[in-house]
Amino acid sequence: MLTLSLSTFAQLTPVQRSVSDHFQKGGSAGTVMGVLLVLGLVVWLAFYLTGRRQRSQSMDRESNHTRLFEELLNALELSATHRHQLELMAGDLDLEHPAVMLLSPTIFDRLVTQWRRTIGRSGPDAPTRPGPSLTSEIRGRLFPNTLAGFVDSRHWVGLDHDAD
Repeated sequence: MLTLSLSTFAQLTPVQRSVSDHFQKGGSAGTVMGVLLVLGLVVWLAFYLTGRRQRSQSMDRESNHTRLFEELLNALELSATHRHQLELMAGDLDLEHPAVMLLSPTIFDRLVTQWRRTIGRSGPDAPTRPGPSLTSEIRGRLFPNTLAGFVDSRHWVGLDHDAD
């Protein structure tokens, strides 16, 4: 058995005294290890749940933009082909708020131009990219009774514009 002098025993923290008392009374190391294991699991579980909640909250923020975009596309009753092409364009342009492309014909035209310039018509997946006729068809469905170029929102929308 372990014996400690009174001066040494007085300098111990309450936890150390408790462990010392446990061993002096004939307790086993397995009990102490079990307590430490349980404490370790509690700490790990707290970190795990906190991290999981933070990831969940950030995923909710991100998915709200996508969910809004999908709901708008459904509300517009676009064909599956048109929805797919708009989702493809939003993904390729990595738009934080993909619904912005549905706000005005000018924004839509600028994003289509930017997308064509960035992605181009060449490459391994070029056949899935819409040609001018498909994007014109989508534009006509989204913004009926407008002609390309007549609506200019550059003064009220904070988009980067090329020199005309």
